[in-house]
Amino acid sequence: MMENDEKREIAYCDECGSIYLKSSSKMERLCPECSHILYGYENCKHVFINGRCSKCLWDGSSSIYTRKIRRCSYSVNNTNDENAPVEADDQKE
Repeated sequence: MMENDEKREIAYCDECGSIYLKSSSKMERLCPECSHILYGYENCKHVFINGRCSKCLWDGSSSIYTRKIRRCSYSVNNTNDENAPVEADDQKE
């Protein structure tokens, strides 16, 4: 019974503020999403149900800092990507 309780221990992410299952993250005080963005650890394969991941409990929160990293990473890695987001003025007719 103790093992089951430990697996269900909930923590708050120091970076984004979301709750998460401690057992789902490789880092003590970061949710799987933030530990992935900031340190490259394996991320949870999120399955969202009613706005929360059913596997790790992350709620989709992100800090200003992780949003900047994600934006910069996306623009650097997808400069000529046809799947990159398109601004309304840049859409092909």
